[in-house]
Amino acid sequence: MSSEEKIKEVNKRYRENNREKLKESSRLYRLNNKEKIAKEKKQYRAANKEKIKDYKKEYYAKNKEYINEESKIYRENNKEEIKKYSKQWRENNGEKIVEIRKKYKDNYPERIKESSKCSYVKNIVRIKKYNKEHYEVNKEHYREYNKQYVIENKGKISEQRKEFRINYPEKVKQQSKISYQKNKEKNRNTKLKSKYGIDLDERNLILEKQNHRCAICNKHESELKRPLFIDHCHETGKVRGLLCHKCNIMLGKAKDNLDMLSVAIEYLKTHNEAVL
Repeated sequence: MSSEEKIKEVNKRYRENNREKLKESSRLYRLNNKEKIAKEKKQYRAANKEKIKDYKKEYYAKNKEYINEESKIYRENNKEEIKKYSKQWRENNGEKIVEIRKKYKDNYPERIKESSKCSYVKNIVRIKKYNKEHYEVNKEHYREYNKQYVIENKGKISEQRKEFRINYPEKVKQQSKISYQKNKEKNRNTKLKSKYGIDLDERNLILEKQNHRCAICNKHESELKRPLFIDHCHETGKVRGLLCHKCNIMLGKAKDNLDMLSVAIEYLKTHNEAVL
């Protein structure tokens, strides 16, 4: 046995026989030389950045399963402690976290996009459930925030919508079609309310009163190609009744002028008598 091997053997025996003593000695040294050790570690890490990185990568590749298992056990056993520490760290390092996230976003946009997509697909049911519950609890806050956001970013929103329509015409067309079918009754009701001041129920009530017939020519709507139109006074906006397309056009062309319609009636009487 060479002298080097003898020294190694002696040291090994010494460590085995004085394990507790050495452990305590190391602890005391670290305790008394905290700043010195921290400084040396920092200097070493700065000088050997790539070396440390490669070593960690290599070590993780060799011991992946063991590390993951140990980490899982540790997290399970120290859940509350980790939570408390994480919260405390975030509170103390708010600016640092913002800076790190910003830097990461700038350096790895594609990675973030892919990761977000994978995470969303994986947790879509849980995310939707959480979003729904959160919205129900904070409904008023969301409405107020959206309202304020629209007011402050009107031009930006308009530009984004315009750009989206140009870039995805087929998608817009498909969405519009689905939205129309889904909200057919609601859209019709809104249109009636804004244009004539009545809703669908009131329109149907007028239809029932007229026995589903035109208020002028008395034709039943089943005889017509198009549904009965709402006739209203253009000056007051008051709804007068439901008319077929031809009768509605007739009043429109006469501009609701009673004198003009009276003259037309007299004209027809005169000429009909002359023919007879």
